[in-house]
Amino acid sequence: MIKIAFDKLDYLLDIIVRAFLIMANGCLAIMVVANAINILCRALLDEAIVLVWPWSMTLFVWSVFLGFFVLYRQKKDVVVLVLLTWLSDRKQRALGMIVHLCIFSIMALMVIIAPTRIANQTGIIELVDLPRYVLSIPFFLSCFLIALDSIVQVYRIYFGDDKLRSVNIVEKI
Repeated sequence: MIKIAFDKLDYLLDIIVRAFLIMANGCLAIMVVANAINILCRALLDEAIVLVWPWSMTLFVWSVFLGFFVLYRQKKDVVVLVLLTWLSDRKQRALGMIVHLCIFSIMALMVIIAPTRIANQTGIIELVDLPRYVLSIPFFLSCFLIALDSIVQVYRIYFGDDKLRSVNIVEKI
């Protein structure tokens, strides 16, 4: 019963990571198109589109914060493998649990302080005309989702689940 719930949560996180990837890439695509049009307007009309710069910064922040969960979930984050290769399988699993529990703790702390941080972000983003706190919403969503993923990974390590996501080894030192 619990395994089914964790499998469904893992599947849901896979769907969310695809949606976040699409949204992050969408933000980048809009930035590229808007800036290309702005460059053309400057070159041809000697006139800039004033809203391109502030919206580009807003979309950039959103794409980075949406990409935070994507990079973590796809295991494209920084991993130190040198120490792991020296450890037995049992010690690797123990270290994996410790690491995921630390990640969970940090992300849970970020989620807990989110309401305070959001409340402190007052004012309006100039020219974009959005409340300042909307910049950080994707960040806190990513933190929440990483915390959930850490719980799934601890479960999988503890119960020796064969669906444990392995690290994508690009290069061994």
